[in-house]
This record gives sequence, C-alpha cells and structure tokens, in this order.
Amino acid sequence: MPKLHYNNQHLHAMEDETVLDCLLRHGINYPHACRSGICQACLVKATDSPIEPTWQEGLPDTLKYQGYFLACQAKPATHMYLQNPDAAECDQQAMISEITRLTHNVLRVKLLTEHLQDWIPGQYLTLMNPDGVCRSYSVANIPVKEGYIELHIKLKDNGSMSEWIRKKARVGMTIQIRGPFGKCYYINPDHHHLICF
Repeated sequence: MPKLHYNNQHLHAMEDETVLDCLLRHGINYPHACRSGICQACLVKATDSPIEPTWQEGLPDTLKYQGYFLACQAKPATHMYLQNPDAAECDQQAMISEITRLTHNVLRVKLLTEHLQDWIPGQYLTLMNPDGVCRSYSVANIPVKEGYIELHIKLKDNGSMSEWIRKKARVGMTIQIRGPFGKCYYINPDHHHLICF
C-alpha cells in the first residue's frame, strides 16, 4: 500500500483511496469543500513524486508546473511526499470593502485586491476565511473596469461560511482568495450584441 508523507507523519493509504480521504481518515483537518475537483480548495503540493494529469485538471499551468494537484482526485499507487500550499504561490490577499444585503438571503461582497486584469466574470474564486473554511463563488462583475471583485453570496442556514459572513466578516478585514478558476466566460472586445435562445 502507498504511504503518504505529510508534516512529518507517515500515513498508510488504503486501496483506491484518495489523498484527501487518507488525510481525513487520519484525523487531519485538511481544507476541502466539493470533493469533486471543482472548488479546488483541497490543493496540495507534491515534492519528488509522480503526478497524474487527471489530478491537475482545471488548474492553471503555473500551479501544475510547481507540483500542485487536487487531493480529492488523486489515488496514488506509490509513496508520495506532500506539502501544504504556499500562499505566495497560489493565493493572494483581498480586503473586504463592502458587504451589502441584496435580498433576505443574498449578500453582495466587494473585494479589493491586486492583478484585477486576471479576473473575468464567469470565472470563480475560492474564498478562505480566517477560520480555515473554504467556499467557491463566481465573479459577478468586470473587476478590471470597476476596481474590485464582486461576489453574490447566498446565505445558507447553519452554513460554515454563511455563519462567518453573518457574524464575523467586517469591512476592512483581510482574507485569502485563490484563483481565478474556470473557463465559462464570453469575451466580446468589439461589443457586438449576443442573442441567446
């Protein structure tokens, strides 16, 4: 059976078990959300270990080249040496500049951050609060034109992120974001009309 080396621990993986499931089974509270390779909250880095391309689907090339993969998608057949993501390589800081209630259960959250030219409406980001909770949200504006990233966040009863936003999030607070991810967007530099049926 393969062995995972993580934070000076040697974890035995079970047959057909993902890296994420192995970490969780050993009591390691590793960040995750969707468990299907979409949210990319379970990003992990391998050192001197083979990585299957399917473990990296949807990741930017820069992260692939640095040895990152999705723990929820990886079922290693050999020993692996793992590291936590380096925030300087895959995350960036953002400051909450506005929290506005749009409806009884939807909030508009505006984030100030750098490199706004990299963000396109239709893409999404993973928001990480100081409590270690990760959730993915779509970009709801054109950041490079407006000077901020806008998120529309639906509040869920007893949701971990929802409770944090309701009770702890404040304007001026700094959080971590990861992305941009996704290719579901439309580029129209000549401003031609688009008719959808």
